[in-house]
Amino acid sequence: MNRVYDQLEWRQNILLFGLVLLFIISPFYCQPNDGGTGLELTYNIPVWSVASWIIAAGLLLIISSKQLVYPRLWFYFSIFPAVVILFSLLNEVSQPIVWLFRVLFIFSGFIFLIVLFQFRAKQKVIDKVLFVIAIAVGLHAILGTFQSLAPEHIFSYFPPTVEHVPQGTFQQINVMASFL
Repeated sequence: MNRVYDQLEWRQNILLFGLVLLFIISPFYCQPNDGGTGLELTYNIPVWSVASWIIAAGLLLIISSKQLVYPRLWFYFSIFPAVVILFSLLNEVSQPIVWLFRVLFIFSGFIFLIVLFQFRAKQKVIDKVLFVIAIAVGLHAILGTFQSLAPEHIFSYFPPTVEHVPQGTFQQINVMASFL
């Protein structure tokens, strides 16, 4: 009994640490964007690196326990990636490599969601994760506020904004708005 409890506590600590890295630390890696897309955007590299580590840890948990834990309504979670992939296959694809990476990002998001269930987080850990997300949103909101109201007070580490537009570390206002 004690060993099972230790394994669950270990899983939950790994999950909490990974999500702190994912939401608070990795998005603040900041380099100027030279107009890239996908993994050429500097904030995507550390975010997807941490997400990949969490996915790998969850897959290792599946392999080691030989058990897949999934939500009761998993089928509804799978509808979006399936529909996107199906309709993108039916439409003409002008840039197949760009299309492939976009589909991989969507599918990876679905895998990430399923992998989160492998850690079997208790309510206490879920509350901590929600608190971490709230802190991350607050930090990005503060940065966006400074970018729009007082850009002269921002550290030179963060890229300058054009015309006081709150872009955050994402350097795109639509991504900043989606994150918030």
